[in-house]
Amino acid sequence: MKIIDTANKTKMYMLDNIEECMTCEDAYKILNCEIIEVVNLQNGDCFIVDEHGKLKDLPLNTVATDWWAKSFSSNNTQLQFYDHIVGDVIYIAKELREDVW
Repeated sequence: MKIIDTANKTKMYMLDNIEECMTCEDAYKILNCEIIEVVNLQNGDCFIVDEHGKLKDLPLNTVATDWWAKSFSSNNTQLQFYDHIVGDVIYIAKELREDVW
């Protein structure tokens, strides 16, 4: 698993293989949380995030937010909608998702 340190002391965990995070319990341990959410990207990739991250006032994950926004807009200056991703995230490429996530 690769770890990218992003702004605001957040991290992006990038899986090398699906065995690194096959269950909710695996994700809970990595993200140090109790409830997760799968955030799908337009190309089939996904992020796993702390479902209560915004309620916990976790810091903005600028890299994950940027990737998410760009996945839904070819012209980032005219986003159709906007949200943001906070805290640490697990990034899973489409090729690794299989039927797990």
